[in-house]
Amino acid sequence: GVDFLDARKSAWESGTFLNVHIAWHNALFLLERQDWTGALVIYDQFIRNQDSGNVAMEMLDAAALLWRLHLEGVDVGPRWHSLADGWAAKRDEPWYVFNDIHAVMAYIGGHRRDDAASVIDTLEQYLQTPSPRSNWEMTKRVGLPVCRALLQHADGDFTTAAATLDPVVEHLALFGGSHAQRDVVLRTHIDALMKSGRNEEARARLETRLVDRPRSMWAKIRLARV
Repeated sequence: GVDFLDARKSAWESGTFLNVHIAWHNALFLLERQDWTGALVIYDQFIRNQDSGNVAMEMLDAAALLWRLHLEGVDVGPRWHSLADGWAAKRDEPWYVFNDIHAVMAYIGGHRRDDAASVIDTLEQYLQTPSPRSNWEMTKRVGLPVCRALLQHADGDFTTAAATLDPVVEHLALFGGSHAQRDVVLRTHIDALMKSGRNEEARARLETRLVDRPRSMWAKIRLARV
């Protein structure tokens, strides 16, 4: 994947609305081989820097990449703070919970727990009035539980975070995104399972991942820890 994108860099690094998203995929390949520094170089060059606007699609990628690094215990410096400010500038009534989840990640990373909790409160209030809109169902079945689990995980309550995600992880496709984007939730679930001592369940999920991705260093390293 890295070789494929590097060989075609001139075709995607500029002049296309998807250059940030393609760079994000490139960074994910680097994460698979534990190259944290390389992933952050791509983050700074393409995904979010001082010239970035607060485009939701780009901030989704930024949050999802930094959260993966957070799960690995990698210090990303002040990057979270800029991203949290970007999401705060776009606070609005709920309309797409996939965005709200990534905003919660950014608030947590930027040490703005109250803002993360406020998003959750807003979603809880939103669900009080049933709606035919697809976002209402997405929020109820997947989005709100994931937001809660992210905050529980950040608070160190891994047992509750894992339990909150248990009934959700098989239905993540309901709230949109690609397999690669939704994988950040699956990684959070596995991390919570491991940290709450549910090792056999973590083992089963990691072994399943290795069936799909036999060369995944992330899964192999986690499996060795279990």
